[in-house]
Amino acid sequence: MSDWEIIRNEANIILVGNFNPKIFHPEWFIGKGIVEEWDYKKDEVINVPDMSQMTLPGNRTVSVCQWSFENIPKMVVRSRPL
Repeated sequence: MSDWEIIRNEANIILVGNFNPKIFHPEWFIGKGIVEEWDYKKDEVINVPDMSQMTLPGNRTVSVCQWSFENIPKMVVRSRPL
């Protein structure tokens, strides 16, 4: 028996193609209406020509490279009492 209880199952979404990671900046997600306005300046945002990575509101991590786009939700788990 596991010491972890899964509270919610979620799936990763991975798109394979030819992407321009530099355009996937928090302002792009806000401007397109994908996420609401948020203070991303206090969050860790990586935005360089070859890679863009950030955690959007709702605990979804987005990672974009030239050949892939990944949307990775955080799985919610909690430890079972011993």
